[in-house]
Amino acid sequence: MGFKETREKQRCFATLSYAAKSWKKRERKVDVKAEFTIKADNTRYVVTNLKGSAKWLYDRCYCMRGDMENR
Repeated sequence: MGFKETREKQRCFATLSYAAKSWKKRERKVDVKAEFTIKADNTRYVVTNLKGSAKWLYDRCYCMRGDMENR
């Protein structure tokens, strides 16, 4: 069930490949987090070369790193 049915926060994760024109024709791994809440939709993209699932990398690496930088 999705957010519209439950009205509870929903999070979805995905991994895709992307190559910008300025990246010398090299595809890179992009992890995506899409979050849906009552307040707003919130999507984040992280270009990475780290191995692991999008959810694990986002929750355990990038959010923790951002929290450290904010302190």
